[in-house]
Amino acid sequence: MQQFLTSGKILAWGTSNFSPERIELLHACASAKGCTPPSCASPQYSLAIPAAPIWEGTTTLTAAHRQVFDRHATKVYAWATLGEGIVCGKVPERSGSAKCWSTAVNKERIVRLEQMAIAKGTSVASLAIAYALHGVDSAVVGCRSVEHFQDAARASVLKLSARELAYLRCEV
Repeated sequence: MQQFLTSGKILAWGTSNFSPERIELLHACASAKGCTPPSCASPQYSLAIPAAPIWEGTTTLTAAHRQVFDRHATKVYAWATLGEGIVCGKVPERSGSAKCWSTAVNKERIVRLEQMAIAKGTSVASLAIAYALHGVDSAVVGCRSVEHFQDAARASVLKLSARELAYLRCEV
């Protein structure tokens, strides 16, 4: 990666689905060799918490990740912010995904998400993406229609209070 940086082919680089321990090792290695460490990372993050890895080798943003990212000023770009569509009432297309997302906690969080979306006059998708944006720097969102794109755009300006975030997480 250092060669790509030095040659100007890239301006920065990052990781995806690395454990906190692996990220720390990567930073230590870069430091020992005088290289530029990763400046961004991409774990899964959404209001819905997967009961197991979405597929082998994936990671979900944890408190341990947050400590490492904060320590190294790492930007976080989350994926699957809609829980493969489960937060919007969709059944995930991949075999086994529905089981991964279908937990009692997620069901309660989705009910609260739906209620709050109605109260705020916005879509469930916009609110779910906005929730994710309160915990990361950016969200990677797939859009299959203009409406999906509009939901993502609305999410970028939708603000949630600490109490609303806690409510969605079923903490209050």
